[in-house]
Amino acid sequence: MTPAEIMSDLADWSPIAREWAAKALAEKEGDFIPQLLTLLKSKNASERAGACAALGHLGERSAKAVPEIAQALSDAESTVAIAAGYALARLGKTAASALPDLMRALVLCSEEGSLRPRQQALGYAFGHVKARTAPLYFNGLLAQTAESGNPLDGLDRPLLYSAITKLLHDPSGRVRGCGAYAFQFFSREDAANMAQQIHDAIKVPSMSYMMFEDAPRVYALDLMARFHLKEGVPLAIETFGLKRWGAYARFPARFKTLQAYAGSAKPFLPRLYAMRENWKSGEHRENLEKTIKIIESDQNPTPLISLHDLVDERLARDFAKLSSDKDRIDLCRNASKTHPEDTFYQAACLRYLTKGK
Repeated sequence: MTPAEIMSDLADWSPIAREWAAKALAEKEGDFIPQLLTLLKSKNASERAGACAALGHLGERSAKAVPEIAQALSDAESTVAIAAGYALARLGKTAASALPDLMRALVLCSEEGSLRPRQQALGYAFGHVKARTAPLYFNGLLAQTAESGNPLDGLDRPLLYSAITKLLHDPSGRVRGCGAYAFQFFSREDAANMAQQIHDAIKVPSMSYMMFEDAPRVYALDLMARFHLKEGVPLAIETFGLKRWGAYARFPARFKTLQAYAGSAKPFLPRLYAMRENWKSGEHRENLEKTIKIIESDQNPTPLISLHDLVDERLARDFAKLSSDKDRIDLCRNASKTHPEDTFYQAACLRYLTKGK
């Protein structure tokens, strides 16, 4: 087929056919960007989606089209926004400048119900990690830009937190994992600002894509271990799920978390000893014994702090922006209204209001 014939197939009604055409066009020599940018302005949604698909498969050849692809993330038609999200992910580091646009599109996404294809696709473009499972076989933007340093550097924090929260509230465990992927790159201040979401990523089960529901838990537990947060140890024990499907991936992750805490996990050794009844031999028994040995032999464990300590630091930073004690008291009294779902922040405010009483 000639490039012109392939280009006409980018308008096909079928997303699969548009993908085939996009891949075929990427194998041809020539500069197709001007034509694709014109197609991206079409009144036909299939043509716009096809243009996005082709720009994505062209890879770095589409670098100069990143602003136009980013604009398509907010297209009124979900088929176009989905194709634009996948296109940016295919461009990878070339499209790093579009991360703010991607986050804004996520925050503004207004889908409801148990299946949210637009939000799902934008989440995959944000923090997906490639696997052997469909629909994506490439990493999201965060994973690809992480190869050059912390991918969160320079990002607007309120926008970042809103985008991550949106993904963590998705019914799909896989989409939640795309949001929690960012936890790997959090600073102590980031963790304080999202303490509630980090805690809930472990405690609140996913309603769909349950085979992937452990991903957000793993990222959250890894963060807790990194900052020596005491809540991480009981949560790791609590979420072993000894009789649930998926043990082959879940158990090694839990053992890794407990090994990171080492001697700080000693109060939970009786629970680990009891687990010996579950495995007489094999990989899980070996991991269990290794974990017990690491915990028992650590005579100088790292002191632990609480998520509440981090949130107290966050409140102190908020107080530093205020000029009087009255303003601080008003902030705390209004916490249930200004932060209705953030019980950690509300608790910090209550501690302040009752201090000395």
